[in-house]
Amino acid sequence: AGAPADLVLFAPGAPVVIDADALKSKSKNSPFDGRRLQGKVSGTFVGGRRVYEAR
Repeated sequence: AGAPADLVLFAPGAPVVIDADALKSKSKNSPFDGRRLQGKVSGTFVGGRRVYEAR
C-alpha cells in the first residue's frame, strides 16, 4: 500500500542567481538579491501532486 509522498527535487550542482523580484514572498527584499548560489529546487510534490516546477 503506502501513501502519497511529499517530495522536493533538488539539483545540488545547478547554478542560480537570486532575483528578489521573482521571490514568492510578500517581502520583496532579500540580502541575497543578485547573489550567485549553487543548488536549485527543480520541483516540489505535496500529497503526490506537483505543486511547483522550476522553469
